[in-house]
Amino acid sequence: MTEAATASLDYGFTTAGLEHIIALAVPENGASRRVMEKLGMRYDYTGEFYGRPLVHYTITKSAWAAARRAKKKATKNKSA
Repeated sequence: MTEAATASLDYGFTTAGLEHIIALAVPENGASRRVMEKLGMRYDYTGEFYGRPLVHYTITKSAWAAARRAKKKATKNKSA
């Protein structure tokens, strides 16, 4: 799941030219929340969307770029 989410964020920021991306999940869906956090997304709040509670996460283009650089650096250091 993380690979698909990574590809989606890459597409959104590089191809579509978005400045920020949001993600929503039901509060009880711990797996989705972990994926969003692993990607570097920041929890904003829990609100009601479409009549049900949903958690709201956000990541900016600059935060995504920084997270990608840090991941590449960590991978490079692991290989050395």
